[in-house]
Amino acid sequence: MPPSHRLRLLVCVLGLVLISAPAWAYTIILKDGTKIVAKSKYTIQGDRAIITLPSGQQTAFAAAEIDVAKTEEANRGDIGTAMVIEGGKVGNLSPSATPAGKTSLQDYIRRQGGLPPPPPPTQSRAPVGTEPRPRVDRSGRAPLRDPGLANEIKAFLITRGAPAEVYQGSTARRARLVFETRAVGPVFKALVASATALIQIRERFPDQIEAFEVVCEMPESDGEGGRFTLTPEQAADLISGRVDLTRYYVDNVEF
Repeated sequence: MPPSHRLRLLVCVLGLVLISAPAWAYTIILKDGTKIVAKSKYTIQGDRAIITLPSGQQTAFAAAEIDVAKTEEANRGDIGTAMVIEGGKVGNLSPSATPAGKTSLQDYIRRQGGLPPPPPPTQSRAPVGTEPRPRVDRSGRAPLRDPGLANEIKAFLITRGAPAEVYQGSTARRARLVFETRAVGPVFKALVASATALIQIRERFPDQIEAFEVVCEMPESDGEGGRFTLTPEQAADLISGRVDLTRYYVDNVEF
């Protein structure tokens, strides 16, 4: 992309960040510190808490796992998980104060709880390339060859407040993550979540995944927030702060 085109795209991105109306969500905090972004407040059925994710998909947790006091405090004032973006950095907006100064990606990830300790593998995995060819759904996307690995990725992204559908990528060792985003802010959040997930998954399951193909869809506008091929090196740069999030977007976005 010529430098002049990148500059114009950067101006458009920053303009969208400034004018995009925030989309409030409901934050659920578990007793182990995990944060889950939901579409609305959870409902209780017996000893289970039914949670509706922003995508409309429902999941359930043991009601006893929810830290009710912290959850209510986090959502006081109907701010929930509103996001603030300053200079391409993503951060939380608290009900009582506006963040002062700039927020780095390291601070954002630390505030979100960092990388959770990996649970033990739930199943053994066949060597890459030996799995049966997956069926393609109506959208033309095939599910990831390893369903167990797909569930691991989806579960991790849910804990980061950025649920996504996981499909087979363009090669056997790539996964395609499809996020439903309605503004530039959620696109940035999807990139941060994807970067942390890529590093986590590669540490737990070496040689299974070489890169993520990140797709950000904007269904209301019938368009896309962009496509990205996220490599482990790029993920490490984003998490460490060596690369500014806005600069990464401009340099790597595909439409």
